[in-house]
Amino acid sequence: MKEIIGSYTIEAKPVLLYLEDLLEVTKIIQSSNPKSLIINSDRWSIDNFTELESIKCKPLNDLTIESYCPSVTLRLHSSYAEVYISENNPVSRGIAEKIAELLRMRRQPLWWLTSGFVASALSGGAIGSITWVLIVPKQFRLIFCILMATLWCIFETASRHRLKRYSIIIFKRRPDQTNFFSRKKDEILLLIIGAVVGGLVTWLLN
Repeated sequence: MKEIIGSYTIEAKPVLLYLEDLLEVTKIIQSSNPKSLIINSDRWSIDNFTELESIKCKPLNDLTIESYCPSVTLRLHSSYAEVYISENNPVSRGIAEKIAELLRMRRQPLWWLTSGFVASALSGGAIGSITWVLIVPKQFRLIFCILMATLWCIFETASRHRLKRYSIIIFKRRPDQTNFFSRKKDEILLLIIGAVVGGLVTWLLN
């Protein structure tokens, strides 16, 4: 009797990968001495990873890194990203977990805006604002219209990003972000958005 070992998939959040990240993924897989390891895109296919550094192309949104024995596949798609293993054994699972950890460290800035929960919340908030516009006093209608438009723009931007640019692969070295504003731009943007929304709500309540 032979035990049947099922497959296993780890889904990832939206990712932004650079050349060294791809090299790190191949290094993780090659540590298990696979029989084959291939990188495929809609433009080319390579099995000699020294060629990665010579590739000159625009950022991609679709890329697959696949190995055989162990069978591990990293699928980077325009609308999703995942690590798949055909047999959930200790070797394959260990490789998959290491790749998944790398993907967690390479999430896109403000990746949470593309989550289904946030998109639904923003959509619901925009729809709810329409109802409030009809029942609030006239002097408050402008502020509700502004909030509604802001929520809807964020929702549309997040939805389009999720459907078209879930995975971004750039064939260049990661830029050295030593500048404070370069490293903290996402936090600063969130603080600005929070301050604006908080100010509008405070003005409305007063």
